[in-house]
Amino acid sequence: MRFWGQALSLRTVWGSVWNLFWVSLMAMPYVSYLGLLGMVAVTARLWWRFRRAGLDRMTGGGLLLLSGLLLLSTLFAYDRGEALLQLANFLPYFLFFAILPYLLNRAERLAQIALGLVLITIPINLISLVEYIIKIPRMPVWWRHFPLFRWIRAAPHKGRAMVMFEHPNAMGSFLVLVMALGLGLILYRLALDRAVVPHSLPDSAESVWSDRQPDAQNAAATALQSVPLRLISGATLLNLLGIFCTGSRNALLLAVLQLLWFALVVARSSWKTVAAALGGLGVMVGGAAVIGIGGRSLDLATWADDPRTKLWGAAVQMVGDHPWLGWGLGNYKLVYPQYLTPDLMALSDFQDISHAHNLWLNLAVEAGIPAMLLLTLLVGRICARGVRQLLAKSLKAPEHGILFGYVLGFFSSVGFALFDVPLYDSRVNVLNWVLLAGIFSFAAKKPVNSSPLP
Repeated sequence: MRFWGQALSLRTVWGSVWNLFWVSLMAMPYVSYLGLLGMVAVTARLWWRFRRAGLDRMTGGGLLLLSGLLLLSTLFAYDRGEALLQLANFLPYFLFFAILPYLLNRAERLAQIALGLVLITIPINLISLVEYIIKIPRMPVWWRHFPLFRWIRAAPHKGRAMVMFEHPNAMGSFLVLVMALGLGLILYRLALDRAVVPHSLPDSAESVWSDRQPDAQNAAATALQSVPLRLISGATLLNLLGIFCTGSRNALLLAVLQLLWFALVVARSSWKTVAAALGGLGVMVGGAAVIGIGGRSLDLATWADDPRTKLWGAAVQMVGDHPWLGWGLGNYKLVYPQYLTPDLMALSDFQDISHAHNLWLNLAVEAGIPAMLLLTLLVGRICARGVRQLLAKSLKAPEHGILFGYVLGFFSSVGFALFDVPLYDSRVNVLNWVLLAGIFSFAAKKPVNSSPLP
């Protein structure tokens, strides 16, 4: 209870903005539209207060240029109406990201976000197990007569859990991000347990947290320490269960890589934590090898015959025909049938495809090569600065753990984007921009003025 009270600051108007942001983010997995409405209100409030982006000149200018390219692409789109509609997946999030550094200006706030997300996904993971069991092919016949069971089994994506998400892959992507934050949070807690209070950031990064208040910092650390480490670790590893139940092979592979990287980082400091991580990894991989994942076998032959390869080939041809401004946002699904043979289009795997199952190919197809490269360079620059900060070891141990979680989470999102395009799910999209803003705040070299709201 102490953590939940500390996470919600009730004393100032500024605290009310943080409250709205934090509650909206926690609510998004369950009521995404309500959470989005809260994010819009937070974005509007921060822009009204600061009247300028919290980004450096190069990042802010790059986002403006990218917005212009997307608008220009929309004007020349194959279907302008669809392209105009799909701008909602980009432009509002650019505004959201540009103003977030004013809010995410303390390591403790980033830790509160991580812990909140780890805890609120516990019910999602437990529900996914129930859904997975109900959907198994060997379910007793007499069970299937229950109306609730029939309704769940009639849902798309047979054998795969998706709870309240629109697609199992979107849920898998979300859980992978949360698990990464949880792993970073474990490092944060281990560091706090070895110290009385969290240390200050080094001189090279102190300006990022220009409004740090020692009393508030100590109170936040105490509240975080009040949550048992076993609960944090258990809730983090519970995401493995949810990922398994989604049947997302991308998420499974990324979860394996996350745990291996985490084990390497903590190998010298906590053998019990390493054992727990590797134990969870062994259970999930062993179960996937024996019974498959989400009703699908892990046979390498099925990976080689994945429909994505044909869709990627079509995307390359589409880029060649419209390399500069693309076909228009959201227009891949309208055009790709022209680039596949009738035999392929007759197969169910190639019907009703909404994107190219690769973020970079999809951006190149829909917005053009220049827009794709510009977004890659802008995001890549932020990630590179975050990684340099992480490898330089100039941060004290608690902050290093939080940055590790945010970097691990965003790189997992990048890995997921190699085989899917999760940005169409608002919950995943919002969380991706929050992770990137957290990395930006850690790696920023100029002060971020975050004086209290009047």
